[in-house]
Amino acid sequence: GGTTQFTRVYSKGTEVTLSAKPSAGANQFKQWLANGKPVGTEPTVTVTMDYDQTLRAVSVPIHTLTVASRDPDSGVTVTVSPADRNGQAGGTTQFTRVYSKGTEVTLTAEQTVGANLFKEWLANGEPISTEATVTVTMDYDRTLRAVYEVVLSPIITTHPISQTGDAGASGTFS
Repeated sequence: GGTTQFTRVYSKGTEVTLSAKPSAGANQFKQWLANGKPVGTEPTVTVTMDYDQTLRAVSVPIHTLTVASRDPDSGVTVTVSPADRNGQAGGTTQFTRVYSKGTEVTLTAEQTVGANLFKEWLANGEPISTEATVTVTMDYDRTLRAVYEVVLSPIITTHPISQTGDAGASGTFS
């Protein structure tokens, strides 16, 4: 084993197993490359040494997506695509998902929650869309909040119209 760069010599036909840490700091393992070509997406890979090979463990930065809501502050179902690095997709606010840097994530909030109507999405507190479906690029940690507004039903009251007067009255006009 070793860290960063190292060289080992093996007899032709030897099977060699390499393991990388699944995560290190704010990075997560993505794949193994052998001479620049993908050979596995699991942290452990086995290769047969039939020729000289350069193997590289590729890690990518990861970012956290926090999904929240306002009015109501919880209990809103949001669909999220694609699933995150842990295989989780949508959820009920508030929840978090973890993505590799650069992943495009699409979120769709419910149009109505109780008597409240969807109003807008906020990204880190700033308005980004009034549509219930929004797509963001995970180039840093983000908090997306689905904001709803209370819709008040109008109260209509009726009053009977008074019909008074003498239908047979007459008068003189000049």
